[in-house]
Amino acid sequence: MSTYLEVKSALKSVKVQFEGDLVYELKELTSKQQGIWMDKVASRMKFDENGKPAGYSSFGGIQNDLLSQCLYDSNGELATEDVLNGWPASTVDTLFEKAQEMSGLNQKGKDQLKNG
Repeated sequence: MSTYLEVKSALKSVKVQFEGDLVYELKELTSKQQGIWMDKVASRMKFDENGKPAGYSSFGGIQNDLLSQCLYDSNGELATEDVLNGWPASTVDTLFEKAQEMSGLNQKGKDQLKNG
């Protein structure tokens, strides 16, 4: 008897309600989008003299980089970095954490750092 690994092909998504009638949709990244974002993060890494990760050169805009790939307005358009830059940091932090969770980036990022 064989067993199967069951996976889902539909992207996860969650509606985001702001004050008033403003509604966005946060979607899981596609595998292509995930690779692009992980490359952006990796390009910010600093390495020590032994070639091991030693932190990041900059965090500026990293949250908006991710959200601008997975947060859609009510017209189905991706949120622009200009729009995101005007939102409170606490709002962006909350959305960023949820986007990472939905796209499996939290643990992957930790594993990548551990394995160098």
